[in-house]
Amino acid sequence: MGLTNNTGKLSNTLTSNGTQITLGGSTVTDGNLLNIIGNQSSVNVGLVLNNTNGTYPKIYGIQNVNSNLVFYDYSASATRLTISSAGNVGIGTTPAAWAAPAAGKVIQIGNVASLFSYNNLTNDLGCNIYFNGSDYLYLQTAGASLYRQQSGEHAWFTVGSGTAGTIAGITEKMRLTSSGHLQLVGDIIQTGNSVITNQSNELYLQTQAAKAIIFRPSGTERMRITSGGYLKQSNTGIYIGTSGSYNEMSSSAADNIIWMRSTNSSSPYGPYIQFSAASPNNTSNYFLAGADSVNDKVIIYSNGTFGSRTGTYGSIISDIKYKQDIIDANSQWDDIKKLRVVNFKYKEDVINDGENALRQIGFIAQEVEAVSPNLVYEAGQKDKEETWKSVKTSIIHLKAVKALQEAMIRVEELEAKVSALENKS
Repeated sequence: MGLTNNTGKLSNTLTSNGTQITLGGSTVTDGNLLNIIGNQSSVNVGLVLNNTNGTYPKIYGIQNVNSNLVFYDYSASATRLTISSAGNVGIGTTPAAWAAPAAGKVIQIGNVASLFSYNNLTNDLGCNIYFNGSDYLYLQTAGASLYRQQSGEHAWFTVGSGTAGTIAGITEKMRLTSSGHLQLVGDIIQTGNSVITNQSNELYLQTQAAKAIIFRPSGTERMRITSGGYLKQSNTGIYIGTSGSYNEMSSSAADNIIWMRSTNSSSPYGPYIQFSAASPNNTSNYFLAGADSVNDKVIIYSNGTFGSRTGTYGSIISDIKYKQDIIDANSQWDDIKKLRVVNFKYKEDVINDGENALRQIGFIAQEVEAVSPNLVYEAGQKDKEETWKSVKTSIIHLKAVKALQEAMIRVEELEAKVSALENKS
């Protein structure tokens, strides 16, 4: 070993292994202040910093290992930082075989996390994953995930557990677009015990516990679906009962509570109420009821009886200003005289109630049709092939009024004749 001072330079040459240290530059005019030159295959060329103080003993090394710049902790026998020949950085580890596009660089933390920078303004923050130039691979045998920033957008990718070194087929699960739109690619969003899922392109809202799903636009509850499946809607957030076993619609507005409209131009239908599992057929159970703040005003019972507190019903519009071509009705005497009024029981009532089936009074549609065809119409019901004949009973009432007027005239004429005969005698 020799120590020389040549033109202001301090040199130390170890001829046994070819290592040369030059302070102030090498023999070649390169302007470096310090050169450590080695030419051996079994020893890592580097610089060791050794603190021999007993209170703070520490030995660090800066080495050139396999063309990588390594910061080594001799006291802990651990690599603290590695800068690969490709310019990638590993903290606490040697960077995996990353292969980034031109100018792309990686910072890998341990054998788990990594920050991957592309040359096209794309950054990836990965967990247990690295890119080998064509695929993403697992760093360890476990699940992996990736967060990406690209062109003003944010995307999140995940994949289940896989074997270290094998391809990790990550798939996008969520994206925040540059317009601020959140796009969910996966099937489930969970918050607490509530879940939003996408099943077969259908949206599911689900609570894990027996709780309601509540809708609160502008911070005020407007609607809820109870855990029992009942819909409660109110413009004030106040209900008859938040957990009652009935659907509810409540409104404080001076307008219709509900407006139903069919825009079908060929075969529209209105609301249909059905008792699908029972046939009460009485005047206790009802299909529809209307009440004010005092009492019931109108009820349609399950046996078809229409109940009105006033006992009246009639045409909605009978004002003369809506009518034209007004003439006296023809005689209804013969029609009313020919109509047969019968007592009967409905066959379905007999099946359900036997001998106790309600006996009613009315007409036979076919008989009425033979007398006055316009009093009968063909009726049916959606989703049922069967049709039946019905009688316009309210029209018969008007015909009966006309026939009664005719009878009154005849009675008055007879009374006049009788009176004349009595006066003669």
